[in-house]
Amino acid sequence: MGRTGGVFTPQETATRAEVAAIIHRFIENVID
Repeated sequence: MGRTGGVFTPQETATRAEVAAIIHRFIENVID
């Protein structure tokens, strides 16, 4: 997921904060 410096590392494990941000954005897009 996103790391320091804007690096994208899809093979890494996502943190709870990253997953929460993804779910939050998804829900906001579905509601709108």
